[in-house]
Amino acid sequence: MPDKHPSESMTKLARLIAAGDADGIRALGRDAPDLRQEIDQPLPGGPFGATPLLVATHKGDLSVIDALLEIGADIDARSHWWAGSFGVLDGNPGIAASMIERGATVDINAAAHLGLVDRVARLLDGDPSLVNHRGGDGQTPLHFASTVQIADLLLDRGADVNARDIDHESTAAQYATGDRVDVARRLVERGSDVDLLLACAIGDLGRAQQRVDADPRCLFTSVNEDWFPKHDPKSGGIIYIWTLGLNKTPQEVAAARGHAQIVRFLQDQSPAALNLLGACRMADRATVEKILADNPGLKSSISKELLDRIVAAAMDNRAEVVRLMLDVGWPVDAMGPDQATALHWAAFHGNLELARLLLEAGAPIDTADKTHQARPLGWATFGSLHGWHARTGDYAAVVKLLLDAGATPPEMLNDSDASLAVVDVLRHYCKIS
Repeated sequence: MPDKHPSESMTKLARLIAAGDADGIRALGRDAPDLRQEIDQPLPGGPFGATPLLVATHKGDLSVIDALLEIGADIDARSHWWAGSFGVLDGNPGIAASMIERGATVDINAAAHLGLVDRVARLLDGDPSLVNHRGGDGQTPLHFASTVQIADLLLDRGADVNARDIDHESTAAQYATGDRVDVARRLVERGSDVDLLLACAIGDLGRAQQRVDADPRCLFTSVNEDWFPKHDPKSGGIIYIWTLGLNKTPQEVAAARGHAQIVRFLQDQSPAALNLLGACRMADRATVEKILADNPGLKSSISKELLDRIVAAAMDNRAEVVRLMLDVGWPVDAMGPDQATALHWAAFHGNLELARLLLEAGAPIDTADKTHQARPLGWATFGSLHGWHARTGDYAAVVKLLLDAGATPPEMLNDSDASLAVVDVLRHYCKIS
């Protein structure tokens, strides 16, 4: 098991890698002989159990890579990730050739990722069982397949087209909806399961129609845990969060991919309230007004499920969408599945415009969410250090706004619980230990 408490040498190494200081890395290797014993352990601050070399590979810094190899890093050491380890050839393809020149082993997942069809074939000739070998995130070679040719080869050799990875519990076709749509289409042609989002992403009107005919309820699909629940609570959630976007709907996916015919089909099949939500999420005020004009009384008949999606718009950090939804009549106190409100998310993102908009609309200021039992102010302080927009959000201004609006200040706060700017604001309202 990797050391949970990295040594001072590893902490120094992390800083040197971040700075791109190859000479400093070599000097550290000379001055700290103990470093060689942990050089292939997780780097402090590195993502997903990545070793120092994997972090450098992701950055694409060959000078740092060479320095790490010189002080003892194993080019074939893999990450320490619970769902399946990654190697140096699984990520940045731009330096793959250089890593292979330096001795990196090309396994079947890396070969599939790098488009090395002949290498894939030779590996399978030597060991046919590799066709479903689990690699990073528990993906199979088919998940990594970068070309239609490789996908076909793997399927011809017995790859399971519907195998799901471990971390995201997703099929290869779902993975390929991001930047390998041609591969996704081929996988669908060859038997992959198809949900409505996948059909919309690859522009397959026929299969979209089949999905809706089989279950009209799928028109309400959204990229979230309600529609794609985790079987393993440790998993990272459906891969669509990264390939299509969190909270995206079928209409949004089809529109973003330029599949106008599918968009029209979805709109024709959807109830007016769902189309109203779609128009709001696409910030299309003209269409919103037309739907409302054509459907008198629609506001009063919108289901709670759709009304609660204002929280998803705030989670997406989209102030213009939230503003439009509020104008239409969406409730400012709606709650998501974990009982977090839109204001919780505005605070977490450090979005001053959104937080002010919600407070002006009467958002409840001291509601605690279900999962963390934290109020919006708590989400803001935590977000200032760990939020998705910790480097860009205006957390100090949001915290001041919440406190001035009557948010209950914390009785005590350690100065390590929030950014320095937020702590400076809080000094005026509570004790800082």
